[in-house]
Amino acid sequence: DETLATLSGAASVSKRLLAPASGLSFSYAGVTVELPGALLQTLQDGFVLSLALIDSNSSSFEFFVPAAPGAVLASPMASVQLYTSDGLGVSQLAAPLLVSFPRPTVEGRFRPQCVFWDETQQAWSSAGVSLVNESA
Repeated sequence: DETLATLSGAASVSKRLLAPASGLSFSYAGVTVELPGALLQTLQDGFVLSLALIDSNSSSFEFFVPAAPGAVLASPMASVQLYTSDGLGVSQLAAPLLVSFPRPTVEGRFRPQCVFWDETQQAWSSAGVSLVNESA
């Protein structure tokens, strides 16, 4: 099953899958999510992968603009969520997942950094995420 929803400046796609033995790659609008086999083995009964993208044209985008001077938020932002086949959120992943973005066009010096929105702290955090590779 696949569900696609779009709003002005935002898109969301959810896909229900059976857990394959090896890894899985899922792409939408230039953003790719790769789930390693070690992670999928913990989801033997299947899972739902939800990928939501918010671009700079969305009214939601402004809520997440970083307060740090000189910081630029790349567009699109991505929200990746995993759920068990029973609808329970998956946390404490057995293996990391990899999210790839198109390189944004930014004038001047550009130093990408991986961050996520910590809903508890209502702030950006880099705890538990890292930049694996950068290519032009």
